Amino acid sequence: MMITKEDIKSLLLERKLYAPIDEEQLNNGSEFILDSLSLLWFLEGFEKKFGIQLSLEDQEWNEFTSVDSIYQVLKTKGLT
Repeated sequence: MMITKEDIKSLLLERKLYAPIDEEQLNNGSEFILDSLSLLWFLEGFEKKFGIQLSLEDQEWNEFTSVDSIYQVLKTKGLT
């Protein structure tokens, strides 16, 4: 399965845990901050939606700062 940037945006918006993130922010490429709970919530939603369990290294967690950077991490995993 190939994950798109639109898939990432959709998941971030539908999870509703990321209060400071809105659709405009995701569309204009702005960076955002996901705390550890938000990261876990994102990964849980990702697994449910796509049936893929992500295994991330510590430095990869730090890359979850924008839709583009999340996409790049997934690309290195062969998911885009």
